[in-house]
Amino acid sequence: MDQDPPESTKADGVKRFLPLKVGISDVANIDFYYIDFKPPSGETPETMFKKIRLAFPEFAAGKGAVKEFAFGPYRGSLDANDKFLKANTELWNKTEPLGALMTFLLGTKYPHSARLFAGDYQAAPGSVGLFEKAGDVQVTCASPTDFIFTTVDTKVGKVHPVAGNRGFGIQPNPDGTFRFYSMAADRQSDSFPVRLAGWTGDDVFCQGHDFWILFYSNMKSFLKTKNSAVLTNHGPVKYPFDENGNHPALDCTTSQK
Repeated sequence: MDQDPPESTKADGVKRFLPLKVGISDVANIDFYYIDFKPPSGETPETMFKKIRLAFPEFAAGKGAVKEFAFGPYRGSLDANDKFLKANTELWNKTEPLGALMTFLLGTKYPHSARLFAGDYQAAPGSVGLFEKAGDVQVTCASPTDFIFTTVDTKVGKVHPVAGNRGFGIQPNPDGTFRFYSMAADRQSDSFPVRLAGWTGDDVFCQGHDFWILFYSNMKSFLKTKNSAVLTNHGPVKYPFDENGNHPALDCTTSQK
């Protein structure tokens, strides 16, 4: 999870990759989230994984009438024919979305993040204000049943709040259910808004944990399962990693639904 993607694979719009080693914090977040569910008849891990992946905008939207979060293809403008939007939409819709550059809107003081992807927002991601947390990620490894997002610094979204990688995948269980999972290793990046938030007492790892709780809660509804997702945040871990693997638990005071 700490590999540098080759510079030649940078998507158009990416200024630099943000692997784990370029983070500025002396600790790293490590997490592993998963949910087991019974697949509909006839679904394979490959077909189910693509359906789940293409529903990410629904999972990432958060709760309530005014969505706090959002997810969609990276774009350079709000033009319906924006070349970045068209290229990344095409890549994301493939069975193996290698190279797709995507944008998470991770929270904002301005309560209209999701409108960006409805085409009626008045500014590009990252340019709304100091507390607009746009997090751009590029698919740097992909197969029909898994892929890896690497956080990036882009021309529009600027610096992602964390530096590292997050993998997503699906696998069959012995009892006939499928397991969808995600796991990550990341550190605080050199994003100025994140450093400012840290000075005010906000924890970027706990904020991320809150986001994934909502993400998996929405996924449960999509999958029509009552099974509880296992949401485990193991960080912070001292970085560089020690050899014995011991680390304290991260206390994020939030309920897991």
